[in-house]
Amino acid sequence: MQVHISPAERRVTVSGVVGGGSTCAWEVMKVKGSSGRWLSYRSLLPTMLLFAVLMPFLFIRTAFLALDAGASICPSIGCLGRTIRPLFFRGEDNFQELAKELRKIYEDEVAGPMEPKMVEDAPDSWNDLMAEMASYSYQNVNPRAFILRTKAMLMKMDQKLQLAKLQASIYQHLASIGVPKNMHCLSLRLAEEYLLNANARSFYHHLIVSSTVACSRASERLVFHIITDKKTYTAMHAWFALNSVGSAIVEVKGLHQFDWPPDVNAIIMETIHAIQDCLAAYRGHEALSPSTFSLLNYFRIHLPELFPKLGKVIVLDDDVVVLHDLSPLWDIDLNGRVVGAVGVEEDAAGHCTGGKLGDHINFSNPLLRSASLGAEANQCAWFSGMNVFNLEAWRRTNVTHSYQSLIKLNRDSRFDLWRMSFLPPALLAFHALTQPLEASWHLPGLGLQIPKPELLETSAVLHFSGPQKPWLHVGFSELRQLWRRHLNNSDELLRSCRVVD
Repeated sequence: MQVHISPAERRVTVSGVVGGGSTCAWEVMKVKGSSGRWLSYRSLLPTMLLFAVLMPFLFIRTAFLALDAGASICPSIGCLGRTIRPLFFRGEDNFQELAKELRKIYEDEVAGPMEPKMVEDAPDSWNDLMAEMASYSYQNVNPRAFILRTKAMLMKMDQKLQLAKLQASIYQHLASIGVPKNMHCLSLRLAEEYLLNANARSFYHHLIVSSTVACSRASERLVFHIITDKKTYTAMHAWFALNSVGSAIVEVKGLHQFDWPPDVNAIIMETIHAIQDCLAAYRGHEALSPSTFSLLNYFRIHLPELFPKLGKVIVLDDDVVVLHDLSPLWDIDLNGRVVGAVGVEEDAAGHCTGGKLGDHINFSNPLLRSASLGAEANQCAWFSGMNVFNLEAWRRTNVTHSYQSLIKLNRDSRFDLWRMSFLPPALLAFHALTQPLEASWHLPGLGLQIPKPELLETSAVLHFSGPQKPWLHVGFSELRQLWRRHLNNSDELLRSCRVVD
């Protein structure tokens, strides 16, 4: 609406925009000399009608703003001003002023620690908080109370979140170390088969061996040595007897079947006693996986004693799947070193794929610094699970004795050097005796994460290291088929125990 005063024509005109964008003007006053009329009778009626139309809208708008301000959590004149002023005067923004006021209240009165009882009694969700605020009268609600309740609610929700994360971690750990019902069923059925079938006491092939044989160009040249303990020997032997996979030779042997000379037996018993002492002292530190308690895991340090007539072996863990021929791996020259492994050197991007030694070992401990091992925390750590061992070169070193000494050193440090496991002392004992292999030979960590598809295609050995094994319900469904495709879906035992559908 605009007011135009024309001194020359002695008139006052009011103009405005009406619906449709058209302009309407009213002549409110016209002066005709000193003795003329001050107000035009012709414009008086439209002016009164205009004010009659505008006044109700103005009254309703003012009342609505007043009620809206009164319903807020700060029923004061200042709050009313903050609510109405920005709506009438759009050029002035008061949100920053309100934020400063709330922050000042928080820093002055609410920033300190809260009583556990207040957090326990806090609302469980934002909707509960709003319902609680709505139930109070305006006089009993103030910014400080609102901020206190909001902080208590957020702290309560954070506590629930942390508890849920801890429970999820515990449940995943229990799921990863437990024996699935179908695998337990299969073990019992195989033990029964072994007792009933005399022909099962022969050398046959293993389920995991089938992937290696299927990828080999000369499977008749392959010889597999399966080492197990007395508890699982029966079921393992029965499985090999019932599942032939080709012309490869498979030898299944339990630790109770070895007959070492007295001097070799003394060396092995020294390791067994050291491991048992460590495990007995370590049980109370944390929840451990079964592989930590398994003596078989630590028997890899005695490969020269387990296979005294062999000069070279390729060691595969029982959670791997082979996708490509391993014959070229056997022909790799280790340059006089003891072990060939992936991860010894940095990749093209300058990263250690297996982490650094400092990720596995506490080099800040004075006991380790005084050992003078020559290893440094920033050097790369190699992967276990798929390794080539030169047993002839091994026999010319004192690696086994160094490994035994490191186990005892960790026990003396109350396990401050590393978490109880086979790998950390092996990283130190085999230091400077490791030959790097190309990364395509070994892809570990499939029990922890899903790798890129191109790595799955190019890697020779897939290693399901980590808690999410492919035979467990917590395993990655995207990777489970890589393991299951080597199972015999028509096998009666697998189907009866529901290992396969």
